[in-house]
Amino acid sequence: MAQDLVVVRLVPKSRSRAPRLDFALESIQIKPQEFSPDPARARAALNFFAANRSVGVKPTEKNRVELAIGRQDFNELFGVDLRAGEFSNRAKNRVTSSDTFLVPQNALAVPDALKGSIDFAYVPRPIEFYGPSYRPPSEGVPHLHLEDVRAALNAPRAHRQEWTGRGVKVAMVDSGFFPHPFFAANGYKLVASASPGADKPEEDASGHGTGECANIFTIAPDCTVYGVKSSASAATSLEAAIGLAPDVMSNSWGYDVDIQSRDQLKVADPNFFNEWLTSRRSCPTRSNQVSLSYSRPAMAIVRFQAACRK
Repeated sequence: MAQDLVVVRLVPKSRSRAPRLDFALESIQIKPQEFSPDPARARAALNFFAANRSVGVKPTEKNRVELAIGRQDFNELFGVDLRAGEFSNRAKNRVTSSDTFLVPQNALAVPDALKGSIDFAYVPRPIEFYGPSYRPPSEGVPHLHLEDVRAALNAPRAHRQEWTGRGVKVAMVDSGFFPHPFFAANGYKLVASASPGADKPEEDASGHGTGECANIFTIAPDCTVYGVKSSASAATSLEAAIGLAPDVMSNSWGYDVDIQSRDQLKVADPNFFNEWLTSRRSCPTRSNQVSLSYSRPAMAIVRFQAACRK
């Protein structure tokens, strides 16, 4: 994609027209289906942009609309200027798909012609991976090997009861999935693909995704891991993983903004608030705290064990 193009994701209104931006996440009794984008409204937005050849437009897996638009056209359409985004100062071991990114000065205003179809729009920011390498550290400091992880999580006990992940389909969005000889030597099953906007899923510049596969196979050696290489948009990558209809999803990445509450984030960065909201729409919670660091191995292991009991 050309450097001067801006990616924008448009989220159509739901069938019920429930306003998601005003949805208090404490109201967990509301069914998530009520907030799913209406396919008819997604088609209406696609038709609107189809006549404009200067704008690249495509539907996503879950009825969103994604644009690739030049900066001048972006400014005219949304009436907002772009500025350089900033990562936090926690740079150690951080790997992203892009060293720089753009964010709008204010929340994107939905154009008048689309207000009947589109709920809100945002410019996605790069997701962040934390992990130095898929190679074990060579320095003489205490660290865990895979057998230590297996023992610490009591995986051998599950394996003796034949809870090994056989028949379980695991989808994981990550940095890439190198076909490591270790996987082949142990008969592990890894199927790599790329989400829209990404390519060469077998290339893993940081080694993060390759290492995460090793963690999964340590606990569930007979499962099949479907690795989805992430693109510039987290939501697009997650939709690609959901489209594989997995039994389990594992996502060990996030954003270094989880010290803010939901209300503070909405004021400080309304564009990113919109991205966060649409990425977690199916996981409402009573808490007002924002939690965007998804690296929770203990929770992933619990899910593996539950899936292995099928």
